[in-house]
Amino acid sequence: RILPLPQITYRGQNNQEVVENVAFGKWKIGNQFCSTSVINKWGMIYFGTKPDANIIEILKKFEQQLPSLLRRYGIVINSNPITMAKPSQKHEIDNAFGNIKSQGWQLAIVILNETVAQVYNYVKQLGNQKLGLITQCTSFQAVQKNSQKLHMYVENLSQKINAKIGGINGIVNLKTALSQASKNDRFMFFGADVTHTTSSTKKPSIAAIVGSCDPSCSRYAARLCERK
Repeated sequence: RILPLPQITYRGQNNQEVVENVAFGKWKIGNQFCSTSVINKWGMIYFGTKPDANIIEILKKFEQQLPSLLRRYGIVINSNPITMAKPSQKHEIDNAFGNIKSQGWQLAIVILNETVAQVYNYVKQLGNQKLGLITQCTSFQAVQKNSQKLHMYVENLSQKINAKIGGINGIVNLKTALSQASKNDRFMFFGADVTHTTSSTKKPSIAAIVGSCDPSCSRYAARLCERK
């Protein structure tokens, strides 16, 4: 049995709903997200090797074009970015994020250049878990590779950013996806997984669960914990 393709709804001109066509599990975003937020204070922070003239030029281009590219999808940025470049040492990340927190950034675009995995992990742990900052990480190599086609790169990045700032990208039309008998019911979708560490028996398994918390099943709350 082949299930019918779902309908994904976005926001078109005059705030009217627009359905994007799904083909083989993929669809293009030709319209704005269903709901978005306004960003009044944001910045870009670079961690890695000391930036030379070429790196600075690529970062400036990305910084200048990002607001207009995000606006295509309905994400409005009302301020110029605050930018900084720091080495990737732990104390430098601590100081930088402390300043970001005190300045009230709503979004921090974090560019990592030739850093080890532990740097990314620490950025997420400190920013998301301890300080409650919204961070969107990307590698300098990815920005450099896509510098001539940033619109395509930002299409993917914008979906992550919008979800993190509390927006809804697209809504699956449940009335067409569910059976006739279920059309008037309300649903909550759950997903759960356990990650087992194979390299060391001393590290605990991590259990995670996510559940939808709105009628359209588009917003989710998540919890994770060590498996005791």
